Amino acid sequence: MSLRMRIYYHTLFGATGGYLGWFLIHSYFNTETASQTGLLARDAQFGAVVGVCLGALLGCTEGVRTRSIRKLAMGVSVGAVVGALAGTIGLTAGELIYGATDGGMLSRAAGWALFGMLVGTAEGIARRAPRRCAYGAFGGVLGGFVGGATCDRTTDLMLQFTGDRDLALALGGMVGLMVLGAAIASLIALVEVVLGRAKLRVMNGRHEGSESIIDRKENRIGGSGGCEIVLSGDTSVEKIHAVIRQENGRFRIQNLDPEGRCWVNQQKVDEAELRGSDRIKVGNTMLVFLEEGTPAR
Repeated sequence: MSLRMRIYYHTLFGATGGYLGWFLIHSYFNTETASQTGLLARDAQFGAVVGVCLGALLGCTEGVRTRSIRKLAMGVSVGAVVGALAGTIGLTAGELIYGATDGGMLSRAAGWALFGMLVGTAEGIARRAPRRCAYGAFGGVLGGFVGGATCDRTTDLMLQFTGDRDLALALGGMVGLMVLGAAIASLIALVEVVLGRAKLRVMNGRHEGSESIIDRKENRIGGSGGCEIVLSGDTSVEKIHAVIRQENGRFRIQNLDPEGRCWVNQQKVDEAELRGSDRIKVGNTMLVFLEEGTPAR
């Protein structure tokens, strides 16, 4: 999956998560309450539901991309847990800010920005990648703020258009949560793409065209679903065939295949430093190493 397609799928999954959260809330929960305590409890409950849906769907993108059941299960479970906590904290905080500032679009958006920041860390936590946590948190803040502002504004527009408060709240909530999910998800992916310093592009085989960001100190390449760069379908690739390490701002690849089937620029290597546009062959799969700021050779 190319990085452009990753943004597309993040956006689609995020919007779906927002819709699913809205559907569950309006189908199975009581939305009416009068007391401040009741409002906080309701928002905590709603936030947890939306967070689970959004976190789980965002968490599954890596497993879908690499076709790894292991990553899919890990991403969904971690995403759901982090999402539930993010939603509970974010929406409760948003309600407190909303009440303390006498309402307004910006105060509501601030709570969703906190929600987005916490949800954005889910994939990085699942992959134990601190840099991806940072990218996700930054993208989540931007997406949460944009989506939260849109959610509140949509409800106001629906009320003006329909004159029916209940309908406006329902439709505004649905559209707003879908925009919120799409905004958080797409901006998480966009920030990751923009700030990611290095990546690998697969040039042939089952995963041709897919791109993986090199964002950990150790990035394993192999046929196992637990690897950061999964090359399933190539029988000549070992479960863990090679590893790319980040050391002092540089990238080095080390061969782990007992038969030595690892090449860089057509030269068999045990270990080598990588530069932009280097062509790596692992088993029968060809990859290109792309590094920001390094001219193609």
